[in-house]
Amino acid sequence: MSNQQTFDFLTGYCSQGKACPNDLSEVDCEQNSRSVPEPVKAFRAGTDWQSLEAQRFSPALVAEVDKPLNGSELDALATESQDRESVVRKLRVDLGCVLSGQVEQQAKAHYSTGSESIDEMLPRGGLRRDAITEWVADSESSGAASLSLIAATNLLKVSIKSGPFVVVCGESGFYPPAAMSLGVPVDRIIWVRPKRHADLVWAIDQALRCESVAAVWAYAGVHLDDRDARRFQLAAEIGKTAGLLVRPAASRGRPSFAEVRFHVKHLATANHQDPFDSVVSSRGSIREEIVVGSQRTLQVTVDRCRGGTSGQQTSVQIDDHGILHATHGHHDSGSSTGCSKDNRYETAAVHLASELAHPKTARRVATSRRA
Repeated sequence: MSNQQTFDFLTGYCSQGKACPNDLSEVDCEQNSRSVPEPVKAFRAGTDWQSLEAQRFSPALVAEVDKPLNGSELDALATESQDRESVVRKLRVDLGCVLSGQVEQQAKAHYSTGSESIDEMLPRGGLRRDAITEWVADSESSGAASLSLIAATNLLKVSIKSGPFVVVCGESGFYPPAAMSLGVPVDRIIWVRPKRHADLVWAIDQALRCESVAAVWAYAGVHLDDRDARRFQLAAEIGKTAGLLVRPAASRGRPSFAEVRFHVKHLATANHQDPFDSVVSSRGSIREEIVVGSQRTLQVTVDRCRGGTSGQQTSVQIDDHGILHATHGHHDSGSSTGCSKDNRYETAAVHLASELAHPKTARRVATSRRA
C-alpha cells in the first residue's frame, strides 16, 4: 500500500462514525472519501469499527493485562533473563571485552607462567591456551627464552593434550639440554629447523592449526609482519593451541596481534658481574640465553595485554631447578617502560596502503626480505 493509499485509508476511517478533523470541512472529507481505492473501500465496509473500539477498551482485556503473574510464569521470565545474561556474558568473553575493569575467570582455559608475580599482572591470572604470547628479549642474554620455556613447561603439565611440543627455530636458537633442565619433556619435543623465513611462518601456522599439538614455541625474528602475526592468531584459535614466540628487541612497540606481550630485561647489579653476558657476547648465539641457576634478576614488563593494564613490572629469578622466584612485588612503570602507547590492532595494516599504491616495489621488498 502506497503512502497516498494509507492517507486515503485513514481519511475513510475518520468518516466512519467519527468527526472530521477541525481543519477539514465535511465537503472536503466527502471529496477525499471519493478518491479512496476500491480495495480500501471494501475493507472499510466489511469492518465493524464500533466493535473494535469496544474490544480495545474492554474491561476484561484491561484486567487480563493487569493480572499478576503466577509462579510458573515468573520462573519462565527468570529463565529468559538468565539466558540473556549468559548470552551477553559469552559475547563479552568472545570479544575480549572488559566491564568495570574485571574479566571473568576461566581457569580451564588458562595456564600459569610459572611465577605468581607475573600471573598477578594478567587479568585472568594466567595465559590463554588458545592464543599467542610474545616474549620480547631486550638483549640476547635477557632470559626471555628461559621464561617462555618455563611457561611452556607449566602448560604441558596441566594441558589435556598429550601431543608433541613443537619447536620451530634454527639450529642456533634452541638448546635442548637447557630446555630439559627447565622441565620440558624431551620425548615430546619435535624440532623444526626451517632454512627460510617463509618456511618458518608456514611451520608455525601449521603447528598451531593442529589440534593434537600441545604447544608451539618459536623464535620469530624481526621480519615477522602484521599479516603473519594475524595468521598465527587465527591458527591458534582454530587449533586451540598455545603459541609462545620469542621476539628480538627491535620488534618492541610494533603492532601486535598477541594476547599478551612481555618485555624481558636482565637487571645487572653493582656487586655481581654475571659471566653469562660475556659468553653470549663472544659466541653471539641465542642458545646460551636458555640457562638455569644463574641467579640473575630478570625484569618482566607487560607491554601489551588484552583486557589488562600495560606498563606493569615485576622482577624474578630462576633457581637451579628452573623455578621462578619473585624478588619484589609488581608495580606500574608508567611512561618509563619505553613501550609505544599506540600498540593496537587498528595500526596493524597501515603500511599496506603504500604496498597497494606501489605493488611492484612492495613485492620486490617482500621477496628480498623473506629470502
